[in-house]
Amino acid sequence: MKDLNAEIAVGKQHLKLRFTKRKTLSIAVLADLSILVTAPCGTEASLIEEKLKKRESWIKAQLDFFAKPRSFFTEKKYISGESHLYLGRQYRLKLHKLDDASPKLIKAGTYLHVYSDDLSQEVISQTLESWYRSQAEKYFSRILLDSFKKFRRHYTNFVMDFNSRLSSADAGYVSLKKVEFPRLFVRKMKTRWGSLSLKANLTLNLELIKASPECIEYVIFHELCHLVHHNHSKEFFLLLNRILPNAAKLKDKLENFSA
Repeated sequence: MKDLNAEIAVGKQHLKLRFTKRKTLSIAVLADLSILVTAPCGTEASLIEEKLKKRESWIKAQLDFFAKPRSFFTEKKYISGESHLYLGRQYRLKLHKLDDASPKLIKAGTYLHVYSDDLSQEVISQTLESWYRSQAEKYFSRILLDSFKKFRRHYTNFVMDFNSRLSSADAGYVSLKKVEFPRLFVRKMKTRWGSLSLKANLTLNLELIKASPECIEYVIFHELCHLVHHNHSKEFFLLLNRILPNAAKLKDKLENFSA
């Protein structure tokens, strides 16, 4: 337990133990179903075990959340009159048969018009996905740029406010981390709305373009907070709630959303 970095098994779970110069002990459950404990240097094993026992119910709830299989998709037939979502709004699909016409989609009013000489399910599905991807790449890029500026401002103020309440630098002073603007990728994912790698690669689910703008913003801010805290620790949620006070409501809305 004296090593700066240690990894041990706790039941069926993997415990990652990190010793740092911080003053307090924190516990985080990661998406890979491992448990990360960050403790002050010299912390006794008995104290860590006691803390884990006290947080046992919370740890189990977090593990259940990450282990729960989730799917955002509903079966579609790709026929005229069928409802399809875009930015949280319902649109009706209208198919138009045109000889010698390459597949093309035009959004007009509350309709998504598809013109093609082939109205098979496969062609319509591919045409819609191509259109969604084009819209997502443009919309996500614009929102990410605005959100990153807001995130950086809130993060800076958050750290400054926290440090201003300390009596001395030895009382838990938090340094401001350098945050890098992430590189954006848009991909289809079965169980996640977004993810952020350690190299600041932000991946957003293509299906997210069907959700409301406020839900899209929530996912982006959630992932941006991982630039500072690459876990779901107490500190992570303090920062996220500082930026989005209604984050919990938006999370619930997304969990009940089906594309």
